[in-house]
Amino acid sequence: MMLIWTLVFVDVLLIVCLAFMPFLTRKTELFGVSIPSKEYMRRELVGMRRGYRNIMVIVGLALMGAHLLFQLNPALNGGLTLEEASGLAGNGGLRFVAPFIVTVCVYCVFGFLLYLHYHKCMKNYKEQFGWSEAGQAGPVIIADTEPAGRESISFNWLWLYAFIAAVSVIAVIFIWPYVPDRVVTNTGLDGTPDAWVDKGPGAVLPLLASQWFLMVTFALCLLIVRHARRQIDPAAPEASREQGRRFRRISSVLLFVCGAAFGILMGVLNITMLLGVNLAAYAVFMLVAFAVIIIVMIAILIRVGQGGSRLAVRGVAGNADKTADTGAANAPVDNDAYWKLGQFYFNRNDPAIFVEKRFGIGWTMNWGHPVSWLIIAAVVVVIVAVLIASGGQSTHIGINA
Repeated sequence: MMLIWTLVFVDVLLIVCLAFMPFLTRKTELFGVSIPSKEYMRRELVGMRRGYRNIMVIVGLALMGAHLLFQLNPALNGGLTLEEASGLAGNGGLRFVAPFIVTVCVYCVFGFLLYLHYHKCMKNYKEQFGWSEAGQAGPVIIADTEPAGRESISFNWLWLYAFIAAVSVIAVIFIWPYVPDRVVTNTGLDGTPDAWVDKGPGAVLPLLASQWFLMVTFALCLLIVRHARRQIDPAAPEASREQGRRFRRISSVLLFVCGAAFGILMGVLNITMLLGVNLAAYAVFMLVAFAVIIIVMIAILIRVGQGGSRLAVRGVAGNADKTADTGAANAPVDNDAYWKLGQFYFNRNDPAIFVEKRFGIGWTMNWGHPVSWLIIAAVVVVIVAVLIASGGQSTHIGINA
């Protein structure tokens, strides 16, 4: 039953994240199109946000019901009961969850197509209401001289990641005499081992590398938070600047804590896999722990909103001095030409590598900057290297008892 609850949890999480996305973006953007913040509550725009949300919720629930019907009905899933399906390993387990994977892919594709529909409608509304760049006064440029380091946690905290990695290595060395001759490398859907590798460096290095890679990823995300371009609403520059500062602070703390939590969980998982004890029980524990961390993370981000747009700011003036562009200022009010489909930022003249997303929470890359492509290339190289290293192991596949 844990398997079904896990799938339902992922379904609900995906529906919430996608369906309510228009309510989390900045008030200066809607469906990837820049708008004046004072127009955010216009009746037509409110209707578009609600329409997108309602359609996504209905379609998401329908797709969830479809794959659950298939998986819970032995007449449709090949005669498998839920207990039998939970014990499947390898390709058998993959076949059972295949309907879930298909429905998730269909939902994501449908969501993107629906977004494109509303993106086009929003562009038409913008033209109809005369919100184009030509109809506005020049963009307000505000210099923000606050050091970036003061808006996020100190990188000195990342020494905790190094400490977690070191403790994991020491723990592996300590338990190594007790590790069996064959080490579990994979389990079935219910935590039953179904693949092993001979005891040796090939058994432990992939486990440790996965933990290190995860924490390095969170550390790089912290780097992005610190150096991403700041975005300010000219209609309320001081308030939006303060929201942005809080957003980066909260995001950095959240990323750091989640990275440490996931690193510790991965370390405990590595020890459990090496010793091969209580795998089924620990599988449940891991699922619950990961679910709690993810729920807390998403709840905080929803409360904060993109760029801190949902944070209340009191005692802050609505205007700020206009000054020359110093490179730390906000983006123009209307730079839609640089956003392809409202989601992909391409501006060769912008020195920023990371910019805030227009549809979603967090940051995306400036695909007009060469460094962005170098980053993607480096990620691909690392993934390929890990796959090659994993494929070179001598893995033994077993039959579940």
